[in-house]
Amino acid sequence: MDRRLAVFGAVAARPILRAGAAAVVSIAVLSLAACHADHHPDTSSVPSYAPFSQVAQDFAPNWSRDGRTLLYSQASGAQGSLWTARAGESQGSKFLDDAVLGAWSPDGKSIAFSSGRRRAWYDVTGLLGRGGLHLWVSDAAGQHARNVSSGGAELDAVWSPDGKRIAFTAFPGPRVAIVNSGGGDSVVFADGLSPAWSPDGKRIAYYVCESMLLGAHCRIAVKPVEGGAAKTLRCLALSLPALGRPSLEWSSDGKLLLTTTVEQGALNPVLLAVDEDRLERTIVVPGSVTHPRWSPDGERIAYSFTDTAHPSTIEVLTLANGQRSQIASARTFAPAQMVYVKSGDLAIPSWLYLPRNAAGKHPAILWLHGGVPGTGSMPNQFEPTIQYFVENGFVVLAPNFRGSVGFGTQLEHPGQPDPLPDVAAAAGYLRTVGAVDPSRVALVGFSFGGFLTLRAITAMPDLVAAAVDFYGQSDLIAFYQHNPATRPLLNSLLGGSPEQKPEVYRSLSPINFVDRIQVPVLALYGEHDPDYDEATALHQSLEKAHKNFEYITYRSAGHGFEGADDLDATHQAMRFLRAHLGGSP
Repeated sequence: MDRRLAVFGAVAARPILRAGAAAVVSIAVLSLAACHADHHPDTSSVPSYAPFSQVAQDFAPNWSRDGRTLLYSQASGAQGSLWTARAGESQGSKFLDDAVLGAWSPDGKSIAFSSGRRRAWYDVTGLLGRGGLHLWVSDAAGQHARNVSSGGAELDAVWSPDGKRIAFTAFPGPRVAIVNSGGGDSVVFADGLSPAWSPDGKRIAYYVCESMLLGAHCRIAVKPVEGGAAKTLRCLALSLPALGRPSLEWSSDGKLLLTTTVEQGALNPVLLAVDEDRLERTIVVPGSVTHPRWSPDGERIAYSFTDTAHPSTIEVLTLANGQRSQIASARTFAPAQMVYVKSGDLAIPSWLYLPRNAAGKHPAILWLHGGVPGTGSMPNQFEPTIQYFVENGFVVLAPNFRGSVGFGTQLEHPGQPDPLPDVAAAAGYLRTVGAVDPSRVALVGFSFGGFLTLRAITAMPDLVAAAVDFYGQSDLIAFYQHNPATRPLLNSLLGGSPEQKPEVYRSLSPINFVDRIQVPVLALYGEHDPDYDEATALHQSLEKAHKNFEYITYRSAGHGFEGADDLDATHQAMRFLRAHLGGSP
């Protein structure tokens, strides 16, 4: 599942629901439970999430020097591999296991790539590199691989035009670093990420971001390789997208840079004139594009394409006529319709998913993404967890409430930043959808979305029929104390520190109002989450107030779940929602 780090934690959001008359009986009998890692409720009766979490996703294409072959990455569950396909063919073949983000050397005789070498690793398409991903170089057949650098995490390898050096993104950081292609100590070139070496070898372009929080503002810098000041381009300001790290590539004449920008929740390729500092052209594709790469002749671009109904796959676009061809076409899942929910003076862009058989009345999920105002969103991309619930009969509405990025400045920076009214408006909208049973609407939220879920059921006890909280914050004073890096943002959003604004922090902390909760709650947390003490206090408050809740923890998890923990947590949500909301027709 897609769990990308943001302020208040991961960015993804999830669903939750309740059943009509059956839920009334369930709510009448308190079912207090504290389930730790070794004692989770049985989920054998629910459908498996594994077929969704392990859907293959293709990304990061790289052209061979003759323009005839594409090398690209594939992620499936916790595993990554490199694949190749002839341009124009509709099927690829596996090239190398335990490897991602490959790049051919200028002479075509070697390949640089990132690999954990036989260890499971996650988030290969995401914003942050994880430890254990190091830089390797093999021959063109994928043989005789050698480790050329071994820092924390090393991604996005790009060769110098003479093939003697490799620039890459290094974590912790991010930093742009350079290493000799034969191996040795790397040298930090600049603070930033996603380097691109100019065709003459004299400059490197890269992104500089305010932080690695989702939604952080990034700009492109161009710096001489042999020393000198960096030039910052002003023609494009990118909010760090949820889909993955932004990429950069020069045109063969060194005049243009190819990258992406966000418009209405989708990433589109754009061309930038470097010397003129001008946005030259936007290439509109009906979905989201990442990692666009020019063919050597400059007539085509290859990229990873995704939308709400399709996992990411590799496409090739011919620039002259706009013709698109796809490699290894992905399965089509339930497409989402963009609807606009009226909330005060804003129209909230929201993704509405309907089951394939939408006849009759279904339970519904209001899916709240993570990332505090100005950092998160639900873009036009494939989300396997949503598809899991839709496939099993749930209607899902995923709103981009105020503070969401990628849908214009009015939504990203509204006059009133509190998104709670948008949650209420979205719940009201769901009840008007013909396929929805209005008595069976539930909230599911992740991280900040979990915080919103807890706020909603304490501030508006009758809003929904059930709630699932994935590692949400409940006590903003404790959160302020435990997360120093977020204090400047909290000071800005709330007008000061807890010492300066104690009543503001108290009034926005759901833990102070658990006595108002009237619906069953499922809370899921990792025991290595920085906010775990806060979660423990929430559990104790719910227990003391004799509320109908389940509290499940994961021994090895932090702020977000991976692997077996992710599977179990998703199954627990399905079990809980079916128990309290019932099934679909």
